Amino acid sequence: MIKALLRFILWLLLLLLTLASASFAEQPDMRLYGLIIVLLITVVKATVISEFFMGLAGAPWLWRALMMAYVPVIASTIGTIFFLT
Repeated sequence: MIKALLRFILWLLLLLLTLASASFAEQPDMRLYGLIIVLLITVVKATVISEFFMGLAGAPWLWRALMMAYVPVIASTIGTIFFLT
């Protein structure tokens, strides 16, 4: 019962974070602070998904590191696109 409640709360958190990042990303005059907020939300979402929903909390560090490498790759890509356009 408690695990189901925790999963539901985490699911709601992911939903709210997705809505928040979408609202920041859709701002027509998004500045650097908006980009940083969206990237921080991405870090939190990636951590919640990999640790809880994918079950990597007890996995070897290499698998967890590979999964979390997604975050700097995406952040670098988004940052490059943001500053070049």
